[in-house]
Amino acid sequence: MNRPLTVGLAELTDDAHRIDVTLASLPISFASVDVADTVDVAIIDGNEGWPARVEDAFAEGARVVVLIEPASGESIGHSPGPVIVDRVYAGNPAVAALSGVLADFSPSALLEIRATVATGAEMRSRLCGLLALSRASTNEELVDAEVVAHSLGGLVIRARQANGRPVLLTITVTDAVPEAVSLRVIGTAAAVEATIPAANAARPALVTVSDGHGRRQLPTLYETSHRAALRRARDIVRSGAGGDDLKAVGADGALAGRLMNSTATA
Repeated sequence: MNRPLTVGLAELTDDAHRIDVTLASLPISFASVDVADTVDVAIIDGNEGWPARVEDAFAEGARVVVLIEPASGESIGHSPGPVIVDRVYAGNPAVAALSGVLADFSPSALLEIRATVATGAEMRSRLCGLLALSRASTNEELVDAEVVAHSLGGLVIRARQANGRPVLLTITVTDAVPEAVSLRVIGTAAAVEATIPAANAARPALVTVSDGHGRRQLPTLYETSHRAALRRARDIVRSGAGGDDLKAVGADGALAGRLMNSTATA
């Protein structure tokens, strides 16, 4: 039987701190230790200054780093070890199932991603999360994007993926409904819709497919992005395989920065 992997948690913000609950539910796989000890898996908050904390974790002996929602304006040129980026929406396991369905859709079908965020939310970071979700749901990069509308109530972005698929990203600022993300693609013969709740919601993501045979819901996966990230970290340590999500973080941060800067000058 494999021993539990040691896990170190530095000081986390309220949002990131919820991973404590996930760790507590996995006592066979993980054992939390004092942050001063050498650990197998270092869990790092992605708020300002995260690149230095990632490098410090590897220098202190960590074998894998789990980085929670990295701030959008920072990046690392070359990671000294495998880094798993834990994003609430793009990291939800339902997105992998969604990606399998979307592979059968023509790239001419519009991908719509809509997010509701609370008043005061950091828009650039939220936008990075949507850019990551766009990639994770289709396995395609965005090659073109522009802000077509923006106000205190949110923003609308029109974009295109490398395979030509048009994309519409919408962020609405509201306290009337909980934070969540929905995704929709309507093709000529089928449509797919997905709803992904925020990390603090006690409900799973739902993916529904409609076609000539009717409407069906994909099997529900009762797993959060935190749990999926920890599972990946465990597998990397056990197998010795590599894995680095930081290249995508840098690309998303640069694009989000350009888009948000365009709203300031428009």
